[in-house]
Amino acid sequence: MLNAHQDWLAGLIRHARARMVIELMGKDLDYVMQIAGSPASVPTIAATRQVFHAAQQQGLGAQHMTAVLRLYEPQDRLRPLTFRREHA
Repeated sequence: MLNAHQDWLAGLIRHARARMVIELMGKDLDYVMQIAGSPASVPTIAATRQVFHAAQQQGLGAQHMTAVLRLYEPQDRLRPLTFRREHA
């Protein structure tokens, strides 16, 4: 039973990783801003949107949303982000 649960959870994680890319997150934040009407009404969302747009401008749009952290790393430490494969 535990293996079936682990397999299900690993599949869910793989699916989420594939879908949570910076470009799509940026697009979702754009939609929120359109609905809000003003950055002043949702300042945290507006700031987050700026971070995701900066990541896209750095060429990170196709990477997992956690790659925005690369914007805050010293340039000499940048390396491709990879995810470890879960072992069953």
